[in-house]
Amino acid sequence: MRWRAFLSDSEVTDAGLAHLTALPSLQSLGLFGTEVTVAGFVHLQKMPALCRLEVSGNQTISPRFTDAVIANLQEALPNVRIPGRRRGSDPAAASSMRGRHAPT
Repeated sequence: MRWRAFLSDSEVTDAGLAHLTALPSLQSLGLFGTEVTVAGFVHLQKMPALCRLEVSGNQTISPRFTDAVIANLQEALPNVRIPGRRRGSDPAAASSMRGRHAPT
């Protein structure tokens, strides 16, 4: 059986994610529009079946969702996929590269 939880536009927080660890078969989790931050991802590491994490549109996660955060999450959960976000598309790194030109 496939378990999914879409907590979109809810008041769930980092502390609330701790309760989801009681669902070890949870495969898909949607957190857009919540109060969850990347600090709450420590709880996701206890969900071995998690294979899809949707965080787009989450204003508390997006600015801090760096390549390092993705790498740590994928080290703990190698099968997790994060739609719309790939390692190497770090918004902070991209903004620091603006205005620079490749050598010719």
